[in-house]
Amino acid sequence: MHPVKELHYFDSLFGIRSPQALTDFSAAQLAKVVESLGLKTEKDEQVLSKPMQCYVRANRILSTRKINAVEYQDLFRPCLQGREWLGEITPEYMLMNAEQIQLAQDVLAADRIVVALMVRHPARRYLSAFKLQQVYMRNSDEAVEHDHSALLEKFKQSLRSEDGWNHCQDRYNHFAETVERWQSHFGDDFLVLSIDQLVGDTTAALKKIIERTGFQFDQRAVQAVMKNKVNDVAVSFSLDDEALDLCEKRFGAVAQQLDELMGCELTL
Repeated sequence: MHPVKELHYFDSLFGIRSPQALTDFSAAQLAKVVESLGLKTEKDEQVLSKPMQCYVRANRILSTRKINAVEYQDLFRPCLQGREWLGEITPEYMLMNAEQIQLAQDVLAADRIVVALMVRHPARRYLSAFKLQQVYMRNSDEAVEHDHSALLEKFKQSLRSEDGWNHCQDRYNHFAETVERWQSHFGDDFLVLSIDQLVGDTTAALKKIIERTGFQFDQRAVQAVMKNKVNDVAVSFSLDDEALDLCEKRFGAVAQQLDELMGCELTL
């Protein structure tokens, strides 16, 4: 897996996401790691582990070159040689249309591509996006809100809104269409897994991946990671009855559709 958490290569290449957003974010990531590790020369980077060298190198490339001048496989160096599989995870890829999926296949030019769509309860995904927004989508001189009551009220206000941000979030709820589109390209090499499955029934989720890829997992190690899964963005608050009701009004229908697709009820 690429050490950069979300590579944003294809969504930036196809204009689904602003290429400038990737440039700016990559520059910030690069500056942060250079400062934290005290990197001053090329020699300093050469003593880093290969994944960390890859992290620094990819961010440098993505922050200094136009995305259409970047070779996808080049972003994985120096971890490319000797690797049977390469991987990444970027949520915006689910927004690609049929033509863009085909173009991505041509760019990858791989003997085999296995695609996994990870889903979770729509309100749960929305809550996560809202929390991330409080941390990342603000001016640098603005402090992160830590008052739980104020955050809850802001969340409820967001649920009532029909602004551009909400319309962008709604795009991630077209699950049936997304599955049909990707499955038409990849057939049995397209998997749909839920966060609930991965965390709550790790063995079953891994079995589906193993069947498609032949990967060998240390299942105990994976289960230990899942049990201690933390997504801490320094924003925390609990939902009250009013917030749960607003979630039901906004996401109830699409949550039911997703439950039917997965054959089980996903948890909020």
